[in-house]
Amino acid sequence: MCTETKTRDMTSLTTVTPSSIIWSDESEEGKRSNGWLYCGRYLLVILNVFFFVSEILLLVLGALLIGYGIWFLLVPANQNLMLLVASASTRYHCNISMYVIIAIGVCTMIFANVGCCGAASNSKCILGVFFLLLIVLLMGLITVIGLTVWLRFEIAADIQDNMSKTLMESYEGYNAVNQESVAWNALQRSFECCGVSATDGFLDYTRTSEKYPDGSRWYMAELGKDKPELWPSSCCRGELVITAENSACHDQQKPPEKLIYTGGCKPKVESFVNDSLLQASIIAATLVLIEVVHFATVKKLEGALNDGS
Repeated sequence: MCTETKTRDMTSLTTVTPSSIIWSDESEEGKRSNGWLYCGRYLLVILNVFFFVSEILLLVLGALLIGYGIWFLLVPANQNLMLLVASASTRYHCNISMYVIIAIGVCTMIFANVGCCGAASNSKCILGVFFLLLIVLLMGLITVIGLTVWLRFEIAADIQDNMSKTLMESYEGYNAVNQESVAWNALQRSFECCGVSATDGFLDYTRTSEKYPDGSRWYMAELGKDKPELWPSSCCRGELVITAENSACHDQQKPPEKLIYTGGCKPKVESFVNDSLLQASIIAATLVLIEVVHFATVKKLEGALNDGS
C-alpha cells in the first residue's frame, strides 16, 4: 500500500505536459531575444558616442581649414611673401585654392551637424543622406590634397626667378614704401636673411650680370651717394639696427658675417611655404581618415537601427 502511494507520487512529480514544454521553450527563446535586443541597444549607444566624438573632430578640423584659408588670404605678410616668390598666375591659383579650402571647411562643419542630427534622432533617412554627403566631402578633401601638392610644385618653379626679379628690379631701400620693398624688408628681418642665394645672398644686391650690368636698382641708387652701402639695413643683425642710417651695420672694415645675415632668403622661404601647404595637406588627410571611419560607423548605425526595429 505504501509502495503504491510512493510510486503514484513520483509519477505525478515527473509528469510533464506538452503545454509546459512549449512554455519552457518560449521562455528560453524570449530570454535569448531580449539578450540580443539589449546587446543591440548597447551597441547603438557605443556607436552613437563614437559617432559624436568623430563629429566633434570634423567640426574642429573643418574650422582649421577655414582658419587656414582666411589666414593665407587676409594676412598682409602672406600676400607680400607670395608677391616675392610666385608669378601672377601662381598667386591667382593660390587664392582660388584657398577659397576652395575655405568652402571645403564650411561643408565639413555643415555635414558634421547633419551627422549629429542623424545620430541624435536615430534617423535612418538622415544617416543615409549623411552617407551621400560624406562621399561628396571625401572627393573635396582629395581635391584639397591635390591642390596643395600642385601649388608646392608651382611655387618651387617660380621662386628663384621671381625673388631675383623683385630684388633686382623693384627693391628701393629700407625706407621705401612700394610693396616689393616693404615685403623684402619684412622678409629679411623676419627670416634673418639677406638677398636670394643660399650662402652669399648679401652679394645679390651688388652682383652684376648680363641682364643687370650695374647690379640691383637699389645699388644703382646707392652709387650716387658719397658712401654707397653694400647691403640694405634690413639685412643687418638685430642688435645693429637702430635707424635706416645706422652706420655700425655698414662698417666695411669688419667682415660681413659680423654685421649682417649673409645667407640668402630662398631656402628659408621655400621651407616656410612648403611647411604651410603641408599643414593644409595634413588636415585634409586627417579628415579623409575620419571620413573612412565614418563610412563604417554609419553602416553599423543603420544596421543597429534595422535590428532594433
